[in-house]
Amino acid sequence: MERMRYTYLRVGFIYALVSFLSNAYYIFSPGVIGFRHDWRIPYLPGQVWDRFFEAIFTWNSISGRGVSGVPNTLLYERLFELALAVLVRFNGEVLSKIIVPIIMLVSALTMFYLGKVLRFSSKSAFFMGLFYMLTPVLYNRIIAGYHLYNFAYAISPLFFAFLHKYVYYKQRCSYILTAALVFGMSAVQVQFPPMLAFMAALYLLIFAISKRNYSSLIISLKAIAILIVLFIILNSFWILTMFMNPGSKLVINKAAPIDYHEIMNAPKLLPAFLMTGYSHVYDPFYLYTHNKLPSLVIYSLLSLSILSLIASIFAINKKEQAYLAVYSLSLLSIGLFFVSALNGPFPQLWKLLYLKIPILSVFREVYHSMFIVTFAYTLLVGMLIEELHKKLSSPRSKNLLVVILLFIILSSGYPSLNSFMHQLNVLNYGNSDIEVYNFLKNESGIYRVVYVPSLSPIRYPTINRGSVDLMIKYSPKPTFPQHVTRVFPSEGILQYYVLTSIEHPERIENIHELLGKISVKYIICRPNCTSYYPYYVPMLRYLQKVYGSTILYHRWFNTSLRCDNIKHRGQILNFNNINLVQIDNSPFINVGGTPLVFSSFDDLLSGVRYLDNNFAIILNVHLREFPLINNISNTFVFTNEPLYDLYLMDSYLSTTLFVTPNAPNNRPEKSWATDLLSWYINPSIAIAPLYGENTVLTWAPPTADLPENMPISNLIASWDFTSQDQVKAWENVTPKIQFSAIQTISWDESVQALRAELYNSTWVWKTIRSPLIPVKYDHVYRFMFKVKGQNTNVVHAYVKEYDVNKTLIKGSFLYYPFIGDGTFNWKTISFNYQPQSEDTRYIQLQIWHGHETDKPLPNIIWIDDVKVYDITNYTKPVTLDIPFKVDKTDNYKLFIRYFKNQKGGAIRVYLDGTPIYIKTKDQLNKFVWEDLGTFKLEKGKHKIVLENVRGFNAVNLFALIPEKEYNKARKEAIELLQNKTIIYLFEAESDLYRENTEIIKDFNASNGEAIKFDQKGKAWQNVEIVKNSTYRLALKGNGTFNISIGDYKYVLTVNNSTFEYTPLFYLRNGEYKLEITPTSKDALLDVVWLYSTDKNETLEELFQTNETPATVQDYTKVNPTLWKVKVNATKPFMLTFAESYDPLWEARVYKDGKLVEKVSPVPVYGVINGFWINQTGDLEIVLRYTPQDWFERGLMVSLTTFLLSVFYIFYDWRREKGDKWAKRLEKKFKKLTSKVKRKLSP
Repeated sequence: MERMRYTYLRVGFIYALVSFLSNAYYIFSPGVIGFRHDWRIPYLPGQVWDRFFEAIFTWNSISGRGVSGVPNTLLYERLFELALAVLVRFNGEVLSKIIVPIIMLVSALTMFYLGKVLRFSSKSAFFMGLFYMLTPVLYNRIIAGYHLYNFAYAISPLFFAFLHKYVYYKQRCSYILTAALVFGMSAVQVQFPPMLAFMAALYLLIFAISKRNYSSLIISLKAIAILIVLFIILNSFWILTMFMNPGSKLVINKAAPIDYHEIMNAPKLLPAFLMTGYSHVYDPFYLYTHNKLPSLVIYSLLSLSILSLIASIFAINKKEQAYLAVYSLSLLSIGLFFVSALNGPFPQLWKLLYLKIPILSVFREVYHSMFIVTFAYTLLVGMLIEELHKKLSSPRSKNLLVVILLFIILSSGYPSLNSFMHQLNVLNYGNSDIEVYNFLKNESGIYRVVYVPSLSPIRYPTINRGSVDLMIKYSPKPTFPQHVTRVFPSEGILQYYVLTSIEHPERIENIHELLGKISVKYIICRPNCTSYYPYYVPMLRYLQKVYGSTILYHRWFNTSLRCDNIKHRGQILNFNNINLVQIDNSPFINVGGTPLVFSSFDDLLSGVRYLDNNFAIILNVHLREFPLINNISNTFVFTNEPLYDLYLMDSYLSTTLFVTPNAPNNRPEKSWATDLLSWYINPSIAIAPLYGENTVLTWAPPTADLPENMPISNLIASWDFTSQDQVKAWENVTPKIQFSAIQTISWDESVQALRAELYNSTWVWKTIRSPLIPVKYDHVYRFMFKVKGQNTNVVHAYVKEYDVNKTLIKGSFLYYPFIGDGTFNWKTISFNYQPQSEDTRYIQLQIWHGHETDKPLPNIIWIDDVKVYDITNYTKPVTLDIPFKVDKTDNYKLFIRYFKNQKGGAIRVYLDGTPIYIKTKDQLNKFVWEDLGTFKLEKGKHKIVLENVRGFNAVNLFALIPEKEYNKARKEAIELLQNKTIIYLFEAESDLYRENTEIIKDFNASNGEAIKFDQKGKAWQNVEIVKNSTYRLALKGNGTFNISIGDYKYVLTVNNSTFEYTPLFYLRNGEYKLEITPTSKDALLDVVWLYSTDKNETLEELFQTNETPATVQDYTKVNPTLWKVKVNATKPFMLTFAESYDPLWEARVYKDGKLVEKVSPVPVYGVINGFWINQTGDLEIVLRYTPQDWFERGLMVSLTTFLLSVFYIFYDWRREKGDKWAKRLEKKFKKLTSKVKRKLSP
């Protein structure tokens, strides 16, 4: 026993030394470690506490996210971190420096213990532990900051050690209990339970087969049953939370499409064989292929892998090790298949399994499954050393073996030993960061803040890499999510604000008005920090493809400019290089009177500045979640198409079926895709999460399946440049002088190609143009050509479109991003193109280059073998299948919510094969509902197919309503609106069609923009009047205008500061054309309001409130999931609660100590919670995040089971050692059980 203890101490010391040496550079560097990927060990003590609180509450009040999406499995790892934090007195810097060496040490020790349990020699077990702590997997995961993964990785060998002891030696309760504890704790990283379960099942299967008796099968089944039951009990805190809350739903599928970048970039077979291939720049294989890592590392891994496989073959022939060899080789094979994913030997099989087995979606980062490969290799390394040790007889040769193996393993672990290749950052926070944190923490009151920049990864000025921003993640005041998931409403408003602050600073003031309504008090401007989010999505390429402009991308990184735009919009508190811009904010918990219903976010943004805190604003799209609102709201705000039938009907009809399009991909250039990687394309897309449904979008042309050799009959244009005449045709359409630069086109007879030479450098790209090519707008074409360059500057290509008059159609093009730069040999370029405009009759290939060239002059480009084919007959449209079911046979009205926009084209919707054609190109950029008609559907399954015809298109939602109920509800909706104030709000730049106008920036305008009229300019819109009433028009702008609606005509002179009004006029329900024409020069139009009134009210009078229905006397935040509010109410009221909207919040209303009402929330402003309280008097209202109820019940069960299990394991261990207290306890327990048996016996 003493000898074994000494062995463990000696081995532990060596492992600790290796761990220390690997981390010494960081340990002795001042600052907190991390700031790479998902490193999240914070710096300040308060932040360390907040990190622990993440694990024990189901609502994160900092980011405003709950469990309705991802289970909270953090508990056991956070308890481990908490124990370390207590030891270091919550010093985040020290905690960040000790967690990695401790994880490495624990990994080695647990694997050493497993080796001993498997009856390997101490030398073999030692090398197993050393190898396991230095694998590329742990190296990659440490740099990535996957602490949950590393925790599960470190303890997993114990699971197999005690499972092995249970099935092979004694079926002691403490053994399987220990295995179950480790299995349960591994759930902190969601990939580990399925991996360990699979590995254990395979292990028990091989055990049962190897023993070939019935009892072995019983032992295996018993072990499986115990593991499953205890896993569920130990994790009941999150399992109960997920399954006992019907409103909670997993969202992993949206974030894990089959074309997720970690799947597409999965390791190829060779890197996977070496446990490398993680698709990041610090992976050992990447470093090796880029000459940043000694080749010895790769050769060491390769030799160790090959030798281990050879040793396993010998081990199979030995009875005592055969089962372990078979198990290890099976694990290795399966692990390599899964981790290589679509880049492996069986990509179609992998894809089938991934799409058909839901649990596999947790492996969207397939490198997580490299643990299986690593574990198999570690067992094989143990077998290798055992085999070699047995075959060598002399001590000298054995010692030499130890030295050689030590050298190979340490060489393979060089990336870890070399301070993790210095891939981690060390950050010393500036004084201003700490001052801002302390200021926010110490300032009384609860409010929300916005950080600029906002979206991770964020780079601080003193480090060279971006990561999760811990000042946002552990903010002392509530803020917004910094990760883009496109799931939560609060994301939508933040991402809209991000785009606004970059592209539309003139709108910032309106956004601030809205942010103030949801209790945002400070915009924290950090001009020296930068969001590197565009590097993680194809932003540059997507913006270029859709708009031909990358201004957003380039402005994104100029945080200083954005902060300057923001600073002018409020009072500034200065903390050296950080500015806090204060805006007027509403209390975190507030009361309002009658809700105001807006039909869209754009209308809400325009109207919010006219409303005080006595109004609670509801978006119409959320009415189905709050039917009562129809009866209590007096005012509805629409644009040109109120579609009251949809907005109101769904709150009456339980039979309305909403069909959400779900795409398995997120690459819109290839197929219909979620907006995860492309939400920034348009602000209307960015704000989509407020509408609570998925958005799918694409601009992909039809896919083509082309023959190897295209028939000559499909060739519509070609130039092989075998004659001067062909070159002349290009020269005639390519200007010789472009932006003061001289470019010549000539025939290079020596290579039979067109030759273009640029002789001087100026601003703007220079072009080489083909003759115009006649085309049909609804056909698809394939371009093929060759390009060679000498001293060129960023050669790329465009296809431009022309109308019947051979006039360029602005905004219609294809962008081919990169052909070559500098000097390069012949490249063959090919791509498909479909005209985007219905007016297109010609297209032209243009080669762009030479913008302020920095290459030696002349820049020379050769072009050859240009061919254009009509491939229409070989194409298939880009489609998305959307299955749904109806509960009864009936005639159904079908509606679609889609994006009309200037880059649109057309889509087709097929309902069970019936096509419906929809034009999506429009002067206005906005989502609209459209009635697609009435269809008879039989009870059962049906399918909508969404086809992209051309252009940029997005679809948000389908709705199916039984026709009879539709007609009935429509009638009821119209009747309801007769007693309401109806407002139509038209922003001139976004809601009105126009001719001979331009959009200008105007900081005085309601939405930051206005339209300026030319001499013959006009603006118009069709309006559907839903209520017979007297109406009034209000205009804001500058100039004199003729205004007409129906038979009414008025002249109004307006200035920028105030509204001007028409007299009252009467309109009956029906469709009218509103038209506005200027009579003065340079007239500006900002906004138009049309509203029903019989009192000749102005807008100020319309929104004036004379009473407050209730007063909040006090409110207390007990914890993130529980608030208590005291209210005195004279009338029913709307209680607004500025936590991010989640339907799982609940208001429990108590009066005189008795529960009188439970209320579910409605999204106020589309972002926060609102509760309509239908009680008066002195009320106590408890706001509760309901999943926490089940979480706390499960937590009691889990922790009790955990503590009892630990106690029993300790007791059983000490009982085996002969401790007297344990023996006495055993006797008392036996005496107690015998008494119970006697009482229970008849």
